[in-house]
Amino acid sequence: MIVVDASVAVQWVVPEQGSEHSDTLLGRDDLIAPGFLLIEAANALRRKIAAGDVSLEQAQLGLGLIDDSLSLLPVDVSLTRDALALSNAISHPVYDCVYLALALRDGARFVSHDQQLMRRLERHGFGHVVATLPLDEEGRLD
Repeated sequence: MIVVDASVAVQWVVPEQGSEHSDTLLGRDDLIAPGFLLIEAANALRRKIAAGDVSLEQAQLGLGLIDDSLSLLPVDVSLTRDALALSNAISHPVYDCVYLALALRDGARFVSHDQQLMRRLERHGFGHVVATLPLDEEGRLD
């Protein structure tokens, strides 16, 4: 299983540097994310609309693509508590730590284009959860 954050999912809709790596995840049946990913993605897409990178209609269709491409899981109090503890341990915002908590809970890997977060996770002993794109030749994360 692979936990995908909004930075990866938004690249499925709007091409950016590194989008070709994010696109390698499309079509997999093992992608998961916390349900609020759609809200984060919608906010990022709103900024893309304002910058003229995408139209409202394209952004709305893109949200459908994101929703269809992964399983969105509910964020319950247990996951939130875990995220709060992780946030405290690594001094990083709770909402980003929900993705990490989900990966740890479900024995998954976590992909993000947030390099600051990825470095922080490595420094704090969570390197076993961190995965980087692109996939290898056999479709596996490193």
